[in-house]
Amino acid sequence: MTERIGVAVVGAGMAGQAHAYGYRNATMHPDLAGRVAVDLVAVVDANKELAESTAARYGFATAHADIQAILDDPAVDAVSVALPNNQYIGVIPRLLAAGKHVMAEKPLGRTAAEALQLARTAEKSGLVHAISFSWRRLAAVEGIAKLVREGAIGEPRHFSAWYLTDYAANPEAPLSWRYDRALAGGGAILDIGPHIVSVLEHVLGRTGRVVAADMRTVVPERPVPAGAVVGHGPVATTGERGPVTTDDVTTAITEFASGVTGHITVSRVATGVPNSLGFHLIGSTGSIRFDSVHPDEFELFTSSPPNGVTNGSRTVIVGPEYDSFAHTIPMPARGVGSGYGAGFVAQVQEFLGAIAGNGTMQTDFFTGYRAMLVCSAAQRAAATASAVDLAALDTELRAASSALTGG
Repeated sequence: MTERIGVAVVGAGMAGQAHAYGYRNATMHPDLAGRVAVDLVAVVDANKELAESTAARYGFATAHADIQAILDDPAVDAVSVALPNNQYIGVIPRLLAAGKHVMAEKPLGRTAAEALQLARTAEKSGLVHAISFSWRRLAAVEGIAKLVREGAIGEPRHFSAWYLTDYAANPEAPLSWRYDRALAGGGAILDIGPHIVSVLEHVLGRTGRVVAADMRTVVPERPVPAGAVVGHGPVATTGERGPVTTDDVTTAITEFASGVTGHITVSRVATGVPNSLGFHLIGSTGSIRFDSVHPDEFELFTSSPPNGVTNGSRTVIVGPEYDSFAHTIPMPARGVGSGYGAGFVAQVQEFLGAIAGNGTMQTDFFTGYRAMLVCSAAQRAAATASAVDLAALDTELRAASSALTGG
């Protein structure tokens, strides 16, 4: 018997459209095909014209400017939320209270405290809750995580990691909510930081502490937009300039619970680097390097056999041995190429499967909270010039949350 799951997307910007793409292609997975029918019910955005455009582009039936329309709609079972960070704390609890399963685009709010509050609310609801960490679902990242767990590079020792993008490299880019700490909670550290944190924790386990961090705002003022800003594109401005109160570049030295150490750099002003998430992981008997610019491959070095002439790094091309490759692209053959969209399809497939009772989400709201905890620790380490222990920060936030809610 086919189960119908009605879905809506709240927020019709770039991230919301990526979620819409995922829902449209979700039934490519054999566990869903013929078993789950995905009804594309609605797109919601305060910009009604954008909502209508996105609905038409991805095949959703209706568009609304107010979230109330889907709260009252029994045809909507599950909702993806891709809104400015400050709006999550008001929107997500309303969706859960209305009985809707929720997938939230990262980051989960503006602070780790907000993320914890949302995770606890979702847990109490008994509904499926998910955080959008699409990068960790790339087949190459899955392959690396498996190899590391199996000891292919021996004992992991240290790493360098990055997420570099250039959307804010132009100082004339408009002053959107991303540049306002009161609305965003942070700049590069929260806009792109959670993605690389989630990938590293998928490969290496939990972060133990942030040893030190440095945050820089390299473009201190930007043009004030004359209207709404969608994505990172140019808009008309008022002729005035306003202050940027979030970070453009952050570097953090981190230590994992396993003892692995390394540094993470995130930048939204990486001139000439449109979008690159990657890491170089060194182990006792080998190393692995990944860059999302080449999403279906990674470089692997192993020190056996011990032949100095021929034993260099080799390129590993991933393929249909991974679900996130085999069931997300139209021609799942090695070398054909997948990429960014495949990660969104894969996470939506897992989300819908969990709603249908087929497994659980590997990235629920508490996973989102963990990433926010690391990012908040980096902010505190930069502000205090001292190391921040993740377990201690977690205990502090949970105590504060319990005191606030009375349990």
